Amino acid sequence: PEDLPASFTPEQVHTALGYQQKGLDFATSQAKGTDLSPLLLAPQVLHAKPRSLKAGTSFELLMDPQNPANRAQIEFGGFGTSAKKEIVMNFMHEGVNLQVAMPDPDAAAGAVVESGPRKAEVGNPMHMATVVPGELLSYSVNVGDVLSAGGPLCVLESMKMEMKISVPDEMDGLEVKSLPLKGRTKEKQGDILAPGDLLVEMTEA
Repeated sequence: PEDLPASFTPEQVHTALGYQQKGLDFATSQAKGTDLSPLLLAPQVLHAKPRSLKAGTSFELLMDPQNPANRAQIEFGGFGTSAKKEIVMNFMHEGVNLQVAMPDPDAAAGAVVESGPRKAEVGNPMHMATVVPGELLSYSVNVGDVLSAGGPLCVLESMKMEMKISVPDEMDGLEVKSLPLKGRTKEKQGDILAPGDLLVEMTEA
């Protein structure tokens, strides 16, 4: 018991000790305010698609799991966006407007994607995807070049061997729109690629 947070109530201590790790996780989530048990009375909120709840929706919160009669009436006021690009949710409780802000998970996901090589769009004839993993050493073409089937496209290093990639037949006559990767320099390693990463983006010439 002495290892548990001092802020735990006797009920939370009982849960943490009686149900071991799962009990501790549940009690900890209660203490942090991340436990979703209060929403058991509002399945339309708990199981709704993200950001699909309509303004004006009313629901009840279970304030005390030990006393089901202790409930709070909440009205959802709608979504908004803060100056920091966070998601803002508005609620009304007993005539008081409450705002809750949280990071936008879609923005976070986008940041993660942007930190590495882009993925080629499956089925897009203007995207050439990497087939083998490796490091990009150099491109043999420039933006604006018109590609010729069989001509040199780029050089990769995979499994300690250099691989010269040629222009595939289906890319013949297309113009290079962008070369999204960085090759190796004396100072820095080239971009490390995985199968499916975008190697060359093209457009009609």
